[in-house]
Amino acid sequence: MEYTGLIFPYKINRPLSDLYRANQMHQKKKLDVIKNCHELTVIEINSSYIEVVDKFFYWKGLMTTACLPMLVSIVSGLIYFSYISIYLRYERLSSWLSLLFFLFGFSPLIWLFTKSIRKEINYTHYPIRLNRKTRKVHVFRQDGTVLTTPWDKLFITQVPVTDRFYEFQCHVLAPDGVTILETFGLPALGHGGAGREEYKGYWEFIRRYMEEGPECIYDEITACLPIKQQRETFKFAHYCFIYAIGSLYPFIIFYLILLPFILMYFVCFYPGRWLAMRYSKIPQWPADIEAQCPVEENDPYFKDSSMNPF
Repeated sequence: MEYTGLIFPYKINRPLSDLYRANQMHQKKKLDVIKNCHELTVIEINSSYIEVVDKFFYWKGLMTTACLPMLVSIVSGLIYFSYISIYLRYERLSSWLSLLFFLFGFSPLIWLFTKSIRKEINYTHYPIRLNRKTRKVHVFRQDGTVLTTPWDKLFITQVPVTDRFYEFQCHVLAPDGVTILETFGLPALGHGGAGREEYKGYWEFIRRYMEEGPECIYDEITACLPIKQQRETFKFAHYCFIYAIGSLYPFIIFYLILLPFILMYFVCFYPGRWLAMRYSKIPQWPADIEAQCPVEENDPYFKDSSMNPF
């Protein structure tokens, strides 16, 4: 769970750091790594473009689950103190001081919890579309606008964020080639040193599509996210969670050990995810973006959720 760039935006109008330069990923440089870690990030692929989900999609709803009960508790307390001060003890200065203390003391938390929930109940996801024919990258922003930038001019780096997580940050630079104007992240996070190296495979997955074509990665995509024109279903949410522990399949004992956590997920976390998905808007690309991304009839490299094996 890593929220850099969501609650508070990436810092911009700042120069590239030495850390960013040291960890730069080059579009033309092929890495000798396994092109893995891409499962359940692809929404659609074809000969023209590949569309992937944002990095916040996987734990969307967690902040709603955590913040909504606390926000309700604080607001309920505020209503209670207001009732006491206005109707029962209005003649006492101490009651009004208590109300003011409660209001000003908890206002930052009310603001933070409301902001966090609002960030999740916004759009169901923020797609990233990489068009290999026009050599452009289209990014759906949180405010509903779209960033379009040349693929070859992006400065891409793998850097640490929080809790020993590493992410791929894509920076749009000013004409001076140094100042960061905008940043977005790719949907791949590696944890710790080993995870950092392993998830370079995700960058290679994206890089090879853009530089070498869909034939290099097409067969590796076994399923696509069914969220382009609809909200996530309970069935697919369940599949996503099971997939996350799918590597333990040969050891059924681990499923039994994890059963309480699976139940906790659906009892505690999924209601918040359902709320966030249910009341969020489905992102729609502008007509001019769609016009730049035609899908050829009978495209041999077309794949979306309608072709999923489940």
